Order: sequence, then C-alpha cells, then structure tokens
Amino acid sequence: LAAQPQDVPDIHPNVAGIFKHKVERLAETLNHPEDRHEASEAIRALIEKIVLHPGKGRGEMHATLHGELGNLLDFAASRGQGTKNTNTPGARASGVSVSGIAGAGFEPAAFRL
Repeated sequence: LAAQPQDVPDIHPNVAGIFKHKVERLAETLNHPEDRHEASEAIRALIEKIVLHPGKGRGEMHATLHGELGNLLDFAASRGQGTKNTNTPGARASGVSVSGIAGAGFEPAAFRL
C-alpha cells in the first residue's frame, strides 16, 4: 500500500448514469440525418479496431472493441446494475457479446516493474 499513488482521481458516484444519459443523447443525434455524419465520425474516433470471434454455438459471435469506446463501455457496465453484457448496446441481440480493451493512453503506468 505504501507504493500506491496518492493522486488517484476521484470518480463521480453517478458516472454510469451520466454515461447512460450521454449515450441516449448520442442515439438521438444519430437519428437526425443532418447530425448523423458528425456523430458517426466521433464514434469512429473512439474505436481503434473491432475483432470478431466465433462463439461456441451456431451463429454466436463475440466482438472485442479496441480503443477508448470499449474501455468506456466496460467502465460504465462495471458501475451499473447487472453484468457487463446486460448494459452493453446490442447485448440483448441473440448470440452477441461485446467486450472492450483499452486503447493507448488508458493503460495505467507501470514504473520499474
């Protein structure tokens, strides 16, 4: 514990609710043709790549988001009620599983390990 950094940022207690509200606003924006292109570009900027893996069952597919968006979805899901897949967009679709991997700048710094 002595080696733990003292300047750990505080996380807002309602971060999941705030993120949910922002995702709802984003969904509304994507439904307006005049704003759709700009919103789509903003989402693309948060994704490095998407890797698809076949699941065990027929028609089952797992998607791993690499980049900031995947990290944000995982973080919001971990703060919300239920499991990660329950709170992930598209998770209720049959045979779909989404998880995220942090992109550059999201890994905690490891000094002299």
